[in-house]
Amino acid sequence: MILLFDVNERDFDSNGLGAISDSISCTVNEVRNGAYELKMTYPATGKSFQEIQNDRIIFCKPTPYSVSQPFRIYRITKPINGVITIYANHISYDLSGIPVSPFTAGSAIDAMQKMEDHAVIESPFEFYTNKTTNADMSVSVPSSSRALLGGQTGSILDVYGGEYEFDRFTVKLLNKRGSNNGVSIRYGKNLTSIEQDTNISSVYTGIYPYWKDNEEGYLELPEKIVKASGTFPKEKIQPVDLSDQFEKKPTETQLRKAAQQYIERNNIGVPTVSIQVEFVALEQTEQYKDIAILEKVMLCDEVNVEFPDLDISAVAECVETEYDVLANRYTKITLGEATTTIADTVVSNTEEIKEKPSYSFLDKAVNNATNWITNGAGYMVAVKDEAGNWKEICSLDTPDIETAINVWRWNNGGFGHSSKGYNGPYETAITQDGQIVANFITAGEMNAGVIKAGLLKGHKGNAYFNLDTGQLAADKLIDPNNSNRFLRISKGTDGSYGLAYIDPVSQNPVFRAVGMDVNGDIQTGIYFQDTAYFLVKGKNDVVSRQAITLSNEEKQVRIYSTFVLQADNIKTSIIRSKFNDNTFVSVGNGIVAVNGSFTVTGGGSKNRAVETESYGTVLLNAYETADCYFGDIGNGITDNNGTCRIDLDPVFLETVNTEVEYVVFLQKNGPGDLWVENKEQTYFTVSGTPGLAFSYEIKAKQKGYEHTRLEVFKDGAKS
Repeated sequence: MILLFDVNERDFDSNGLGAISDSISCTVNEVRNGAYELKMTYPATGKSFQEIQNDRIIFCKPTPYSVSQPFRIYRITKPINGVITIYANHISYDLSGIPVSPFTAGSAIDAMQKMEDHAVIESPFEFYTNKTTNADMSVSVPSSSRALLGGQTGSILDVYGGEYEFDRFTVKLLNKRGSNNGVSIRYGKNLTSIEQDTNISSVYTGIYPYWKDNEEGYLELPEKIVKASGTFPKEKIQPVDLSDQFEKKPTETQLRKAAQQYIERNNIGVPTVSIQVEFVALEQTEQYKDIAILEKVMLCDEVNVEFPDLDISAVAECVETEYDVLANRYTKITLGEATTTIADTVVSNTEEIKEKPSYSFLDKAVNNATNWITNGAGYMVAVKDEAGNWKEICSLDTPDIETAINVWRWNNGGFGHSSKGYNGPYETAITQDGQIVANFITAGEMNAGVIKAGLLKGHKGNAYFNLDTGQLAADKLIDPNNSNRFLRISKGTDGSYGLAYIDPVSQNPVFRAVGMDVNGDIQTGIYFQDTAYFLVKGKNDVVSRQAITLSNEEKQVRIYSTFVLQADNIKTSIIRSKFNDNTFVSVGNGIVAVNGSFTVTGGGSKNRAVETESYGTVLLNAYETADCYFGDIGNGITDNNGTCRIDLDPVFLETVNTEVEYVVFLQKNGPGDLWVENKEQTYFTVSGTPGLAFSYEIKAKQKGYEHTRLEVFKDGAKS
């Protein structure tokens, strides 16, 4: 049945706006980790014509063996010959309009949880994965949820791999979505009338794995080669560097296992297969009986493909299905390589997500269970032995065990549910040996003697303990009275551990403080993103007076200490006063710049070192006065009237105050007489013997320091 629901439907537990019973055609196309779309043609005279609108949801089965899924309408064409065409995307495309704030993750489990926790608007989606891959993922800017699934470099799919399954509002990232049920086709024989293609030019039959480190050396396997499964006419081996898979030198067993995982993950040994199986015209043919079993193949299931002419036996994955909703059967199955990726499906979606009441995780689980059980339907069937005794009870979604897809079985071996028919697999079960198997278990309180887990995590993802890797992380190592402090235990590239301050926007470490022992000795290193560092060392009572604080606004560390810092080499670009940020010494590009007053104490002198040819390096001493004077030197000559005007350098005038009395010294360069006639703010006049050359020196008070004279300096400061 095809149902139509309004824009904000979440539960799909009713008939919604009614059934669409008079559509002309309706197909659902799904690609592995790619497109998931519905296309329908509908008559303009149909009874649901007025109700079919953009953003409303079409609810129908996407395969013969799946539960119904919601598809949001995004395009409706104008009637052509009285027929409209309706295009709809799976509801998971709504993730394009749900942004996620920046975060970092260390594993696939962590990343999927943070996708849910960091949504910046109310989101109906839940995320799940059974992948235990540990790798660092960083989201540095706000991003679309769907793009992070696999639409960009550094996405979850890019970092961790896997196969997605979109089930209503649940996004599952699985190690393997499908299974191999023994389906086999013979390429070129029973598929002669079906479009087929293969490419073996890039097929490797195995890999030559190795590990290499500049310090710890090199490792390869004694057998050197790890082969792919299958039979091949000739060998073709690919060298593969697996160094990035390990933090330290692996064992041979670990390297061999990593190589096998690489072969599986990258389909080493599998030809590039493309087989499209069209079902429409085959049901009347003799060949159809050989491929009818493909109608039992689900997306991502594996099919054994034989290449007799090439002497190759390989496995191809179902990468695309096209399902006729009205006929309840596949119209096309593609084995081999997917033609689209999830990156092609990242679209703009401006649909406003309405806010809904917030419930606790346990309330949501109880409501979900209540909804399923109170609205349950189906058929109870007793399975009997030859003597007529009941041996198990089954609850089915159809009256016949052979056609049922959703099956509950209860017998002496246990109680379980399968979504793939009577023979399983049973992914939710309680078995006779005391085992419970489930993807999701929700409980208010759990008491146990031993809990074995990969990851223990809070519901909001702010704290977790990865028991497989030993990683412990908490985003709120804070003083309860000061929630703005945000620290995390972090390991640096040098192997040391410490408290790291995490930038609240980028989620990256700003600095890391390490090195405290139990003897009262402290060696504190302040590491800036594991590159530059400042080292301080001291003893009990001295270090207790040391404080390290962070300026949130300036994003810089300030270290205050009452003891003397001793170091062979300090590299820095700026030394700033703790009393005044505008007083500092800047060192860079061969220039030392002082912003503020510069004072030499202890009876020392101010010198400039100058290289000479005969005497080596000599020191020239600075000339100093009781007042703050700036000076300038020049030359002049009196005219025929015995007068010469000297205009002061305009740049020099910007540095001094000539409104205050300044002095001019004259030096005659010949016989005669010479004197200063008058002094103005921008020039002075010299009078004397006509044609007399002379030199002069002017000294004027420094602007801003006109009344500074012989200041008293005591205890490291002026008084």
